Amino acid sequence: FYVDQIVFEDANGILNVNGLHLYYNSLSGNAAQIVDSGGKPANGIASTWTCANGNWETTACWDQLGSGDTYPNNNFTEAYSVSLPSAAPYTVAVNNASPINLCSLGVGSGTTLLLNGSSSFTPGTFLTNAGIVDLRNGSLNLETDLANTGTIRFDTDTGAEFIYVNASLALSGTGTLLFPDTGSSSLTAYVFLNAANVVLTNGAGHTIEGGPGYIYRNSGGTSSLVNNGVIRANVPNRTLSFYGAGLSNSNMVVNNNLIAAENGGTLQFAYLAPLVSSGSLTCAAGSTILFDSSSASFISSGSLTCAAGSTIRFSSINGPGANATFEGPVTCDGLMEFAAASGAVTFNPPSSGNGTGEYRQTGSGAAATFNTGNGVQFGTVDIQAGSLSVPFGGQVLVRDRFTHRLTNEAAHNFAGTLRVTGGTGAGPTQYDQFANIEIAGKDVGDVPAGFANNFQLGQLRIGPGAKVNLIDEINNNNRCGPGGS
Repeated sequence: FYVDQIVFEDANGILNVNGLHLYYNSLSGNAAQIVDSGGKPANGIASTWTCANGNWETTACWDQLGSGDTYPNNNFTEAYSVSLPSAAPYTVAVNNASPINLCSLGVGSGTTLLLNGSSSFTPGTFLTNAGIVDLRNGSLNLETDLANTGTIRFDTDTGAEFIYVNASLALSGTGTLLFPDTGSSSLTAYVFLNAANVVLTNGAGHTIEGGPGYIYRNSGGTSSLVNNGVIRANVPNRTLSFYGAGLSNSNMVVNNNLIAAENGGTLQFAYLAPLVSSGSLTCAAGSTILFDSSSASFISSGSLTCAAGSTIRFSSINGPGANATFEGPVTCDGLMEFAAASGAVTFNPPSSGNGTGEYRQTGSGAAATFNTGNGVQFGTVDIQAGSLSVPFGGQVLVRDRFTHRLTNEAAHNFAGTLRVTGGTGAGPTQYDQFANIEIAGKDVGDVPAGFANNFQLGQLRIGPGAKVNLIDEINNNNRCGPGGS
């Protein structure tokens, strides 16, 4: 109870805090006039479950209840701190449709708390879970840190279920928040960041995994998910999505450890502001990471790894696309595709990596820049649309193939270096095993004009033992020049 000023009008007045907490800034009177009979503890009645399997609403299963109360609920006469003690496996089912509010809740190992009611369940200012909290219907409201060494999971049906994060808090412990596979690919499980400027921290050692599901910004302002633990989208053909509210780009993700798409799962980042990763972002074989943000950014000073057979795609749901900046290790053995209608991907120093996969650019307004000091290698670089910029001192490193479909020389600013390292295992005349470079310039003969505004390169470097073909497989609107084809 907070009061700016307390005034006793004479020396006979008494204020009994009755076991509760009172805070004030100034007092007119004698502090001895404030007493505490201890009548009602600030955390309410300590009530412990005493049955095996049963329903929360069963009065006989609680060792202490306030007068007239039929089960623990702060909405009744008394406030409650509840314990579901560790024991042989048992289940306590909450079936009530009315909201339940507590001061605190402890769920012991071997215990399953089944939230089966259609309304909200608020465990209070402290929740510890060493068992299972099974969210089947309705909502779980979190207002303070959660110590989880067990499992908190959404149910496997297709009904909508919600966890509301109503204040900044941390998920600590070695437990798991699980989005289990459902019979439908529909995203019906939601973790809502439910107030302006809320920060949800996934603590070191704690795991968020599964799919389908949303981690979603639900109201005005900007919210943040800070990941110091592990987040995995690891259910085949299901999507775990980090989602801002519409086009407001109001959900920020900060990754300090590991976020991964595994086992055929899909990880989606949509309408973010932005995703900042100093940790690891990985995409395993058969899995997908989608950057579907509009006008937002992905900034990686950590590592990005995509295995052979994986896909990382930058696109846009509505409006302009995401911008991606790489300043750390990038090892892509799968496909990295920039398909957004606009937006930029930039490789800055000290980014590096010896990938064998493909960078493919298909967005009409996409812009790729390989700056000075970057050392990221792809097996193939294929610029099908947009623009490519390699300033003087910058470099594009490819092992097997460099190609583009650009028809406007202004979109091809290549003052830097193209370094090709492939074909090392081929014999001197095994041309079908050489690496390949697509040419695009018009053949105007051996004259200075051919080196300007003609898809020229600043420098071509052939790596040690590399063997390279020049090819002309794509019509860049420059064929049949006066100097030949």
